Amino acid sequence: MRRYVTRKVFAASVTLFLVLLFDFMLFRLLPNDPLDVLANAAGASEADKVEELTKEYALDQPVFPDQFVVFLRQTATLDFGEEFSRGLPTWSVIRRFAPPSIFLMGAATMLAAGAGIALGIRGGWKRAGPLDRGATGIAVVLMSTPPFLMAMLMVTVFGGMLRWFPVSGSRSLVEVGGLSWVADRWNHAVLPLITLTLVAFGPFYLVMRQSMVDTIGEDYLVTARAKGVGEEAVRNRHAVRNALLPIASLLALSMGVVLSGSIAVEYVFGYPGLGLLMVTASTTRNFPVLQAMFLLFSALLIFANLVADVTYGYLDPRIREA
Repeated sequence: MRRYVTRKVFAASVTLFLVLLFDFMLFRLLPNDPLDVLANAAGASEADKVEELTKEYALDQPVFPDQFVVFLRQTATLDFGEEFSRGLPTWSVIRRFAPPSIFLMGAATMLAAGAGIALGIRGGWKRAGPLDRGATGIAVVLMSTPPFLMAMLMVTVFGGMLRWFPVSGSRSLVEVGGLSWVADRWNHAVLPLITLTLVAFGPFYLVMRQSMVDTIGEDYLVTARAKGVGEEAVRNRHAVRNALLPIASLLALSMGVVLSGSIAVEYVFGYPGLGLLMVTASTTRNFPVLQAMFLLFSALLIFANLVADVTYGYLDPRIREA
């Protein structure tokens, strides 16, 4: 197991280094001089500001190793410079926008996993039944629907036609306190949360359903039935326990689906999270924020894949011995 984990950590470290290298080179491969890009985007045409940017990013030094070493040192200390819109530290801006996204992505993942696993168990156990056919069709449709289209449908139906929920922001313009504050925040989060849950539901259901189908014919289930174990106990105590193995890795791998979906969902709903921050930064050419967000999202995905690999190897010895 130790050798397996070491191998996976090494692979993740190499991937992270390549991401750092790509993130470093990305804005230095632009057609314009990086100093001009940074200065113009920041509105810094004065000589002193240009000189400050040159010193901060070591742009008057060779790209390798000087600029790259400075970049690695700044990244290690979470120093991504100042964002261009208000001159605030980039990392402080990201921290301010992170809590809404963490809540939205965490809650959506739990809801999608809970619903997908529960329905997948029943659909796979009685495959080709009404529940299986209906849930499989819905899961395929949801997986085929782009997140931004799903968000626009929710806005049109539940925000525009029915007017059940607000469709923009995370709170009302009028300040409220106590339970009213909680209700107001929840009211604004309902539609983005439901949308992101629907986006993430399909993989959980289909994987759990297929895992149950693959487990039905196993010998240990036949043996349990032969011993007189009831059908419900066979399903819950034996089939489900083994069918859950792929879900352990899917929980981590779903990070990519939720992250990409949250960008579109937050933008459509104007929900002030990391997704909206990334879209806004790309339209305003706020390069320090884009660079930091690209690195943050990439690191999260690499870490999630590492957790998935280690967890699956721990649960299934055949994987780590392969």
